[in-house]
Amino acid sequence: MRAIDLLISCLTKKYATFSGRASRKELLVWVFFEIVLMFLVGGFYGSYNFLTSPNASALFLVIVLVVPGFAVTIRRLHDINRSGWYCLPFVFEPTYLFISNITGLMSYSIFNPESLSIIFKTLWYFFEGLLGGVLLLTNLIVFIFCVQKGTRGNNRFGADPLIEQVREIIRKAAEGDADAPSDPTKQ
Repeated sequence: MRAIDLLISCLTKKYATFSGRASRKELLVWVFFEIVLMFLVGGFYGSYNFLTSPNASALFLVIVLVVPGFAVTIRRLHDINRSGWYCLPFVFEPTYLFISNITGLMSYSIFNPESLSIIFKTLWYFFEGLLGGVLLLTNLIVFIFCVQKGTRGNNRFGADPLIEQVREIIRKAAEGDADAPSDPTKQ
């Protein structure tokens, strides 16, 4: 399938589909789309840090894109025969961002960081760094999983998405679709 078809499929038919499997191409097209979209919104507002200087457009994009982002990642994990529960640490990222923003507020608000005990400040920054490190490590592990080659043939989560894509190309070619390549094996 073409990249635009995969992207449209993620945004429409598979918006909240957490079952089945997704190819590497589908996930990479989705990630590239999210990155480009966030840079465009950030360039429009002059800020690439959406989380510490939020605006309505960035918040809307995050809310709209979080469901299909989780869905395509879970389907990709299914393709390598792993459970979608590996995405659970991603739920804790908002907690980390909240703690980071509170830490930033402590130094720029009415709170005087010097009035806090050194033990409290040390513990606060230690746990903030520990949580950030754990989240970074889990994101790296899930990324490594997602770029691995998928399971050939059927697995416990469904049919091989590459075989399904070839079947779709053959079906389109049989119907005389102009977008279908003449030789589906060269797709």
